[in-house]
Parts: sequence; C-alpha cells; structure tokens
Amino acid sequence: MGQKFRGYVMEVKNMKIWDLQVPPKMLQSKPKLYKIMGMEAYYRKYNHFYGSIIVDTNYRILDGYVVFYTAKKLKINDVPVKIVTIKDRIGFLFRRIIKKFKQ
Repeated sequence: MGQKFRGYVMEVKNMKIWDLQVPPKMLQSKPKLYKIMGMEAYYRKYNHFYGSIIVDTNYRILDGYVVFYTAKKLKINDVPVKIVTIKDRIGFLFRRIIKKFKQ
C-alpha cells in the first residue's frame, strides 16, 4: 500500500525530471523566493527534497511544483514522485460529495 495525499493512495518512486509534464498554469508563475530558498537549503543539508511531486497517471504535476522548480534550478535529474490513479481521484470525489449531502 502506498502513501496517502488528500485521501488518495499513491505509488511512490523516483523519476527523471524530463518525464514530468508541467501544466501551463504552473509555468505562468514561479514559486515564491522563500520557498525556493528553503527547498534549496534543505536539499543541500540533507541531500534529498522535503516532500515530493504529486502526479497523475499521465505524469502531469498536480502538486509539488516547488520541488520540480528547485530540482530543475539545481540541475538534479531524479526527483521523488507520488502517483495518484484516476480510481483514487474518483473515489475521493465520491466520498466528498456524499459527505456534503450528509450535512
């Protein structure tokens, strides 16, 4: 069983940074400077990233753009990735809808 993120069960693995797809909306702006600096400092101290990149089954980034941006800036090719399946996403949305109707 994988790790959980917002109710999703995820497969965790390392991937090459060039295999990931960045949504155009994320490319329009870069992360805040303090987040980038914090991630860089953490990587230099511990030699791994704090957190990982959350992607769907098509390797499109859903969350963790700061890790992606920092890895690209530091020229690191392998990044930690958590993959969320469509089944998990539908199940999560279904549970969320049911919860709203119960209120």
